Parts: sequence; C-alpha cells; structure tokens
Amino acid sequence: MKKIFVFGLLFTFLISTLYAHGEGVHQHMVREAYKLLKYYIGQDIREMMDHVGYNQEGNGQFNPGNLMVIGAYQEDHSDATNESYGFSGWLVSNTHFWEPDQGDNSTFYYLGNNYSNAYQKARKYIYGGYELRVPYPENGIIEAYTAPPNLFQFYKDGVIYYKGYYNILGQFIPRNRWHIASITFRNKVVWEIFGRICHLLGDMTVPAHVHNDPHPPTDLDTYESWMDNPSIYNQWTYQSAIVDGGLINPSQSSNPLKHLFYPTAQITGFFNTFDVDGNNVCGNNDSFSMYPGLSAKITELTNFYGGIAPTKNYAVALEYCANQTFTYGIRAMAGLLYWFAKECNLLPQPLVNVYLMGDFILYAGGIGDWYVRLDNGINPFAYSWQIMYLDGVGYLQTFESIKKEKEKKDKDKKKDGDVIIDAAPSNECVPVGTNSPYFSKPHNPYDLRDFKLRCVVTDGSNTTKTSNEFYVDVVSYPPEFSIGLNGDNQGNLLLLEKEIEEVSISNSYTLNQNYPNPFNPTTRISYSVPEAGFVSVKVFDILGREVSNLVNEQKQVGNYEIEFDASGLPSGTYIYKIDSGKYQTIKKMLLVK
Repeated sequence: MKKIFVFGLLFTFLISTLYAHGEGVHQHMVREAYKLLKYYIGQDIREMMDHVGYNQEGNGQFNPGNLMVIGAYQEDHSDATNESYGFSGWLVSNTHFWEPDQGDNSTFYYLGNNYSNAYQKARKYIYGGYELRVPYPENGIIEAYTAPPNLFQFYKDGVIYYKGYYNILGQFIPRNRWHIASITFRNKVVWEIFGRICHLLGDMTVPAHVHNDPHPPTDLDTYESWMDNPSIYNQWTYQSAIVDGGLINPSQSSNPLKHLFYPTAQITGFFNTFDVDGNNVCGNNDSFSMYPGLSAKITELTNFYGGIAPTKNYAVALEYCANQTFTYGIRAMAGLLYWFAKECNLLPQPLVNVYLMGDFILYAGGIGDWYVRLDNGINPFAYSWQIMYLDGVGYLQTFESIKKEKEKKDKDKKKDGDVIIDAAPSNECVPVGTNSPYFSKPHNPYDLRDFKLRCVVTDGSNTTKTSNEFYVDVVSYPPEFSIGLNGDNQGNLLLLEKEIEEVSISNSYTLNQNYPNPFNPTTRISYSVPEAGFVSVKVFDILGREVSNLVNEQKQVGNYEIEFDASGLPSGTYIYKIDSGKYQTIKKMLLVK
C-alpha cells in the first residue's frame, strides 16, 4: 500500500537544502549512452560528441557549455517548463514520476498540486507547449520564447517565436516576433534540453519514480540512495548494456519516445520500494507485445524471483534491480540519442566523394605527402592508393629529343648513361600497398617523371568511391639541394641526352626557378649572362611546342629578369629554356588557373 508523505511547504523547501540528489549518476548514464551509440554505429558523431560533456559539469541553467550533462544535472535543480512553480532544489523532481499503468496523461499529486508525469514532460521538451525561459545572469534579464513545436526542427533551422524578456525588476517587456536563432543559441538550448530528457528517462530506472512513491529526505528510497555513489553506479557501463542486448532503436516506432519510456518504466515497476509493491502486469491499455523484448524481460524477472521481487533492501535484490533497470536505462538512453541524431541528420551517411589533397609539386629526391578528404562515409574505411608515372612527361631532356620522341621505347629501363634507375613502369596504375588516409612518398632523386595519384575508398556500407586523379609535378632540385650530376652544382637542370653531352657547361651561366611557382597568370624568370652575346629564352608546352619567345637578342654581361604572362594559356606544366650558344638549360613551371 502506497504511503503519501505530506509536509508543510515551507518545511519541505528548507529541508531541500539539506539533501541534494547526486547528479553524477545521471551524467554517468548520458556518457555511457553516448559510448553505446558510438559502438552501435561504429564511429563518433562529432556534433554530438562535442556536446556530451563530463561528470560534475552543470552549474547554471542554459550556460554557455552547451552540454547534455548540464541538462542532466540541471533537471533536478531548475524546471525549464516552470511547472514546479519556481521552486528550486528537491521540489523540481515533482515532474519526474510516472506510473505507466495509470495512463500516459496521469499526474503525480504532491503537496496539494498535480504535476505532469515524466513522460509528458519529456514530450513537452520535444514538442513544445510551454514558455521557454533563457536566463542571462550577466545582465539579469530572462528571455522568454514559445518553446519550439519540434525540438529537432529547431535544431536544424533555428526558427523560434520570441515573446520578450523579463528585466532585472521582473517586468515583462514584450517583443512578439519570429526569430531565427544563431547556432550558438540553438546549441545552448537544444543540448541542455536533451540532457534534461535523458534525466527524465534515467529516473524511469528508479522504482520509487515509477510507483509514484514520493521519497523526500525523511524517507530515503533504498535503491536510489544506494545507487547514488560512484563506486556503485560506475559498475554499469555501455559494455554492460552491450551484453544485455545493446542499443534500443526506437526509430521504427510510431511513438519513439514512448517506445523508450514505457518499457523502461515497466521493467523498473517490477521492483518494490519502501512503500509500494512491484508488479508484473501491463496497464494503460497497452500490451507488452507492443514493445519488442519487453514480455520476455518481464517473464525473465518473474522466473528469477518466482513471483514479484522481494523486500526492498536486500543487497542481492538491489544489485539485481540495477542489473535490469540501470542497464536497460543505458540502452534506452542510447536509443534516445540515436533518435535525436537521426531526426537531426547527424548520423553518418554512406560515402559520397573522395578528394585527394597534398603536394602538387615535388622536388626530385624529396618527400611528398598526400591525404584523403571524404564527404560522409561510415566506418570502417579501406584505402587503396595507386600511382601512375607519366611517359614522356617530366623527363629532363632537350626539346630536340622530345620532338623526335627519341628513346621513347626504353625510357623506363636502366641504361648505360641514363639516370633513371629502377623506375616503375609508365602509364600504368600501380598499387602502392598502403591502407591509410595518408600517403607519404620519398621520391627517387634520378626519376624526374611527373605522376598522378588516386585513392579508392570503401566504407562500412560497402560504398566504393574513387578520388580525383591528383597530378604531381616533379621538378629538379632547388639550388640548396643540387646533386651535381652532369650539372653545375647550382641546381641547374641535368642534361641527360647524349647528343648534348659535349656542350661546355659554364658555372657562370644561371637560369633561376621562376617565382611565384605555381603561378596565375604571371610569373618572373631571372637569369645571368657572364659574357656579351646572343641570348634566347623561350617557353614550351609539355609536348615541346613553343608558346612564347621571351628573349631573342644580344645581351651584355649582367643579371636579368623578365615577366611571363600566361593569360592566354591553359593550366598545366610548361618548360622554359635559355640558349646562348655556349650554354643551354631548361626548367619547369606550373600554371594553375
């Protein structure tokens, strides 16, 4: 038989300051529920992960922390629906009871008032029907809004009706207009409210709360006071919930919220409190069969005890109660988070696109780094990197030999007099054997072919996408890294063709790397002439066709700089050549539009 304790209002308010519900247990459930959700979908939901928070965070209603654990804490210390008549402390919990057998709209009567049950309050938080007040302690005002009719939609679009605000004197200043809230405001409101809903669902794991059994500080409920200890509640984690059956997915139900609240409350209702016996019956015109697994769970409990759970405070009964109710509560709370993520489009989506990023210019002998950027995708990911060396592109040779396509048939072979050593084949996609979103490649200092990279990615939904082909321009050593092979030790181009080996190379001539490089559309080329004479500086495309004649005249001794304007040319690699009769060399530059 239920005992109702009626106290004087003032007395109850005073003693509420002597006993405060520990909130660590609610915050623990939120964190473990998120871990279970992460386990269920195989990866973090970044937006949600950033707003879970840690235990012991929670001071201040709608504070800038934007954390669910703040809501889980605050729900026992302030009432965002204002139904508890402005009192703080213990009285706020009057809206945290629900005897499911008495109906969805049943109330909790206490101290002369009827209060909405926990399930209905959770529905208010999600579907509106109250005045949302957001305090700003720094200036003493409280903004008043009509609570969004759909919390999920408000999170996505921010549309809310701004009623006005209460000034520091408590006077209401009306504003009455629709308002699109900032992302900061949305986060501040939505994540705390959702933490409050988690708290309400967590209270459905406490026998006193589902038997409408008030338990003020003078009549501590055995289970709740026993569980309110980190050394106790930390024994039940998301791993316990996995063993018990894992996340409860409510998204296929026509009433997802009840799909989570009702079974949790019914399982908890099997156990006694000090004043109310448990039961294994289903009321409220519902059927256990409406909730998958509930009937089997009640049968399991009944068989374990051979009837209704025994007297309240036996240690074995308390632990078994926690094994059933607390663990199921974590499972249901993970389902609540899953529902929120699904409705707000936060769940990972199958892979859509793969993009390669990284070095698009690589000095021969240097190390290049590239990485994959994904649009969506579900864990786990498999990466297959491939490389293609480009035949006839990027070889450091004279234009005469390019035009003649000399040695085309054996450019990839190691030959006496050539510096291409152990080269990979050209024009073939070759796997590079790495399963990582990152790829690093030390480049053969003697292999000056350009190459292309691509990466084929498969996600956990077996969706496979191939990246863009990423073109890498291989250039000769900058001066400080000159290798001095058939060159001038100043980083000048290596002349590999036998027909020009007899050319006398003077260290006094220089052709510097253009700057900037890459460029769009202009760049500057500098060179030095050690003696008076005819000088030619020309630009060719990668096929050896002349595209610009920059210098074609007599030059005196000195240093020169010219500007090359490629406004009329397409993006790509271009080669510029200096020829003085006694000296010639070439370099590459990259036009990116």
